[in-house]
Amino acid sequence: MYEAKAKLDGIELSIQCILIKIDNAKSKQLPHYHEYIELLYVFKGEIEVWMGGGTANISEGEFVLVNSKVAHTVYGVCEENSYFVVKIAPQVLYVSEQFLYDFKYIIPFLQVSPNQNKIFHKDDIKDSNVHNLFESLLREWTKKAFGYELAIKTHVYQLFLWIIRFCHQNDPSFNTDITITDEFAALLHTAIDYVDKNYIDASAKEVAKVCNLSYSYFSRSFKRLTKKSFSEYLNSVRISKAEHLLITTNLTITEIALQVGYNSSSHFIQAFKKHKNTTPKQFRKQFI
Repeated sequence: MYEAKAKLDGIELSIQCILIKIDNAKSKQLPHYHEYIELLYVFKGEIEVWMGGGTANISEGEFVLVNSKVAHTVYGVCEENSYFVVKIAPQVLYVSEQFLYDFKYIIPFLQVSPNQNKIFHKDDIKDSNVHNLFESLLREWTKKAFGYELAIKTHVYQLFLWIIRFCHQNDPSFNTDITITDEFAALLHTAIDYVDKNYIDASAKEVAKVCNLSYSYFSRSFKRLTKKSFSEYLNSVRISKAEHLLITTNLTITEIALQVGYNSSSHFIQAFKKHKNTTPKQFRKQFI
C-alpha cells in the first residue's frame, strides 16, 4: 500500500511524528511504503520490523531507520508495545543553497536496497543523547508549544548528524568521503528522480543524455557515488516497485514483471531471487 504524505490544512508535512501502541502481540500494520525516510524508536516492549524482505527485532531503547520507498510493516512482540515513528521527507535534510554539502550525506538513505536500512541497538547508543532526542521530539510534537516546528526540525538534524557519524565510523559501506561538483550533485539528483519515474524503460544512455553527460562519464560517476552500477541500481528500483505490487495487488507474476520493465517472467523471477533471496510467489505468500 502506497502511503501519501500527510497534510495539515492542505499542506504536505515534511516531518510527521506518531506514537503507536500495540497491546496485542498479534497486532500488525499493513505493509506500506512512502517517500519518507522513517525512524522507529521503541519506548516500551519489542517490535518485529519487516522491511524489504528481511526482519529485525527492535527492543526498548533501540531504533531502526527504514529508507525512503522501502516496503515495511511492524508486528508487536510483547503484550504491550509502544514505539515512536518519525517520518522525514528527504528534502528536509538538504537545501538548495548547500546542495553539494548536504545531499552527499543523504544518498545512502534514498537507495531502495534493504541492505541500506540501519538498526541501532542499545550498545550503539548507550553513550549518546539519542534517547533524549526522541523524548524531546515526542514532547514537542505532543504539546505543540510556540515554535515547536523549529524545535522538531532541530532535533531531526541532531539525530541524523549522530546517525551519519555513527555509520561513517562503523560501517565501511557507508562512505560519504566523496568529491563531486555542485553541478554533478544536482545532476545525480535528477538521475535518481528520473529513474524513479521512468524505471520501466530507463537506460544509462538515456539518463546520461537527460543529465547532458557522456555515457562513460555518467556511468563511472554514478557507480562511484552510489556504490552500484547503473544497471544494478535500476534493477533494485524495479524489484522494489515489484515488491509493492506483490503486496498491494492481485496481478499475476507475469503481469508484474511486464509492469516493472522485465521482458519475461523468468528474467524477473531470477532478478527478484537475487535481490530478495526468495521468489516473488514465496514473497507474496507472507502477506496472504
